Amino acid sequence: MSLPVDAMVTGEREFYGSYGCPQVEYEEIFRMMDTGKLEPGRIVGDTVALEDVPGVVENLGEYDTVGIPVCTTF
Repeated sequence: MSLPVDAMVTGEREFYGSYGCPQVEYEEIFRMMDTGKLEPGRIVGDTVALEDVPGVVENLGEYDTVGIPVCTTF
């Protein structure tokens, strides 16, 4: 993954990331979704068809997306 390190350092920005979610936390996450405390749909920035996924992935390095693109048409 490519990161804009220069901009992060000069702008004193922090980057947090993770690789997935531990399976032991799924039950709590689903419970939070059921109660409305967590609304994952709010982070969906765009919905795309399967044939558009390669172009979406290619453009992720441009850092101009807001939210997460989700493939909804297969």
